[in-house]
Amino acid sequence: MFIKHEQRLIKKNYRENVESSDILSFSHKDDPECQVVVSEKDKRFKVSFPMSDNNVQYATYFDDKKKAKNYLSYIIESHL
Repeated sequence: MFIKHEQRLIKKNYRENVESSDILSFSHKDDPECQVVVSEKDKRFKVSFPMSDNNVQYATYFDDKKKAKNYLSYIIESHL
């Protein structure tokens, strides 16, 4: 489902949070508080990622999985 995103995150030193029940959940290997998460609730997709060095997380919501995936691709390539 999000395999290419997972591969890109691993290349950027993120590790999978294996105990998470989210669709995708990764944290940076040097800072576990720095997380990238995709979850689904009530048919909406939440994409959350770190905004800055002080562990501020930003989240945005999508009604369409394809839009969430496109946004996640953009974040991985441009902000992480």
